[in-house]
Amino acid sequence: MAARPPEIQAIIESNFAGDDDIFAVTTKSFLANLDQSLKEYRSAVKSRDCAKIRAAAHRLSGDTSLFHRPEVCKVFRSIEDSAKSGVATESQVNDEAERALEGLKAELVAALQIS
Repeated sequence: MAARPPEIQAIIESNFAGDDDIFAVTTKSFLANLDQSLKEYRSAVKSRDCAKIRAAAHRLSGDTSLFHRPEVCKVFRSIEDSAKSGVATESQVNDEAERALEGLKAELVAALQIS
């Protein structure tokens, strides 16, 4: 069996008490819900509904924080803060958020295949 990247093993140790099973269940749940969360986020952005943008960005920021991805959390916190101020996000920020999530998703899928 291939070894996990050290970053993933550190996440398992710090956020999942070193328990591979808890990590796997939580990660699978995150991945299973990610498409729906993104769909809600995209819909909110398209409609320029700041309350829904804020809620979706907050949820995505919180969900990704489990996996020690401060760069992803930072993007979604910025989107959330803008929405709190009544400003809908710009497409550049949305693209950055989506790219960051796709990278995290790929990394987590790979980590599950190693376990």
